Amino acid sequence: MNGEPRRAGGPLALLEDLAAHPVSGGTVLAAVALHVATALGASLDHLVLAGDRNLFGEPWRAVTTALLHGGWLHLAFNVAWTWTLGRRVEAVFGSLATLFSFLLLAAVPLAAEYALFEGGVGLSGVGYGLVGMLWVLARRDARFVGALDDRLAGLFAAWFFVCIGLSWSGVLAVANVAHGAGAVLGVLLGLSVVAERSVLARAAATGLTLAALVGATLAREWVNLSGGAERAAFQRAIEALREDDLERALEAGRRAVSVREDFPEAWYNLGVTYLRLGRRQEALEAFERALALDPGDPLYEGAARNLRD
Repeated sequence: MNGEPRRAGGPLALLEDLAAHPVSGGTVLAAVALHVATALGASLDHLVLAGDRNLFGEPWRAVTTALLHGGWLHLAFNVAWTWTLGRRVEAVFGSLATLFSFLLLAAVPLAAEYALFEGGVGLSGVGYGLVGMLWVLARRDARFVGALDDRLAGLFAAWFFVCIGLSWSGVLAVANVAHGAGAVLGVLLGLSVVAERSVLARAAATGLTLAALVGATLAREWVNLSGGAERAAFQRAIEALREDDLERALEAGRRAVSVREDFPEAWYNLGVTYLRLGRRQEALEAFERALALDPGDPLYEGAARNLRD
């Protein structure tokens, strides 16, 4: 009733609740299982979207990174609200629509975080997205009356600004962009269902989704604010060199060293590209720049010496 999930009684209440809300329950169980696997020593790097681990050729990272968490407290907070709020959406809209919403709220906020900064993990984008969605629906759809308490919405808003303060002070690294993008996307998803001009809300949600995904892939080296731009260009140059696409490797290599001049690995890689293009003098200059930044490195020394002889 009014956005509240059906509540079963008896000792099998939880199992019945999970069966009635498979998307919300499955998301929570997957997050818990992966965290237990991490605690037991399993490597889940292939699921993370952060640093040099990007979306090129591995698009699942946009979603799977949301299922990973930085600690038990982080996990507990996120799965509690994903379960509590997700059931309220799933009870009314059904599992298919909820799955679509969860996929968007998992992928888009963390893609936006990765586009601008180093990336992150966790279901907080989903949590903030569900709060934003229910904040709209509770005011405009009779099926969701009472689904979101104003005090809870205020708590999430206050925590958003507390997290910004924690990040700014260096006390705790928080994916604040993911929080904000999740909330905005959730509001747009809610408006796309109930607003008189729902087409505008859907267009805005589509625009935000495209901006986050393009920013996390093709445009990351230009929009990233954390130093990830040169790493993205460097990775692109390496991949192009492996594919023997020398012109693309040259463009990406030049981009990497233009963003960050004190990047010896990128200078060396650029030198290799010049050498394979037959541009020996420019290759030597690139190798010497790498060596000047990292004196004594045997790889850089050998490359420069071979071209001097």
